[in-house]
Amino acid sequence: MATAELATSAPATAPAIWRRLFEHRAPLRYEILLVYLLVFKVIKESILQLCQSRAEFDSQDAFKPFVLGVDPIGWADCLPVSWVTSYGFHQFVAVTALLSGALWLFKRCLPWSAIVATWSFGLSNCLRQSLDFDYIHQNLPPVAAMILLAATYTFHRREISRALRESRFWETDFYREWVIPVLLVYMGLLYSYSGIWKLAYGGWDAGNGLKLQLIFDALNPNGLLSQPILQYRPLATLLMTGTVILEAGALPGLLIPWLRPWWAMSLVMMHLAIGISMGIWFTPSMVILTWLAFRVDRLPLAQLMRRIRFAPRAALLAENSP
Repeated sequence: MATAELATSAPATAPAIWRRLFEHRAPLRYEILLVYLLVFKVIKESILQLCQSRAEFDSQDAFKPFVLGVDPIGWADCLPVSWVTSYGFHQFVAVTALLSGALWLFKRCLPWSAIVATWSFGLSNCLRQSLDFDYIHQNLPPVAAMILLAATYTFHRREISRALRESRFWETDFYREWVIPVLLVYMGLLYSYSGIWKLAYGGWDAGNGLKLQLIFDALNPNGLLSQPILQYRPLATLLMTGTVILEAGALPGLLIPWLRPWWAMSLVMMHLAIGISMGIWFTPSMVILTWLAFRVDRLPLAQLMRRIRFAPRAALLAENSP
C-alpha cells in the first residue's frame, strides 16, 4: 500500500469519531476557500509586492532596519539577515508565490505548486513583518488553511491526478473530513489564546472600557464609531467585555456544532466593528470563520464552479510524482 494511503486512512476497528475524520468529502466546499486564498491573498499580494519600487521598499518604515536592525520572525528566522533586508530576495519570493499560486489555481504541476505556493506565501509574510518589527496575526489563518489544503493535495496526489486526467475532478471525493476540525481547533486556539492572555494580564479588569477608549483615542479618534465609545464609558466597557468573552470562549464556541454559527458570526461582527472604527481589517479571518460556520458550497453561485473543467494534461506531474 502506498505511503500516502497509509497516512490518510483509518483502521476499520478505530473509534467512530476517528473514522469520521477520514470520511471522503466532495471538493467544492474546500475549493471555494482555496480560490479565495489563491486569488485574493497569494496572487493579489504578490502582485502588490512586485509593483513596489526599490525606493518604496527602503522608505516604508522610518524605524526599519538600517537604524535599529532587523528582527527576523517565523519562517524568516533561519535566513541570513542580508536576505531578509534584500529587495531582490523579497521580489524573488513574490514571483515564486505568484507563479506557484497560479499553477495551483489551474491545477498544474501538482503537488509541488501547492507546496511551493504555501511556503513562499508564508515566507513573504514573515519577511515583510520582520522588517516592520510587527508580527501581524491577521496573516496566520490563511497560511494555516493553505497548509491543510496543500497537505490534502500532497497526500492524495494520485487520486487527484486520475480525476484530472479523466475530467471528473468535481465528482471525486478526495478531501477528508479532518481538514475542517483541524482548522476549527486552530482558529479556536488562536482566539482563545488572545482572550486568555487579556484575562491573565488584566484579571477581572480585562473588560475595563478605559483601555478601549485609550486605544480609540490613540489610533482613530475621529472614526465612525469612535465618538460614541470615547464619550460613553459604559458602552466601551460593554464592548471590551464582550470582546474578551468572545475570544476566550472561542475554542468551545467553534467546536460545539449548534453554537458554531452564532459564535463565528459574533467574531465576524467584532472584526467588522474593528475594521470600521480603527481601519484594522481581519478579512481572511472573517472569510474563514464564515466558511467554517456555513455550507457555502450550497449557494447557487458556488455551484457555477462545477462548470470549470481543467485540462487533462494538468495531471501529468502529479501522476509521476513519488
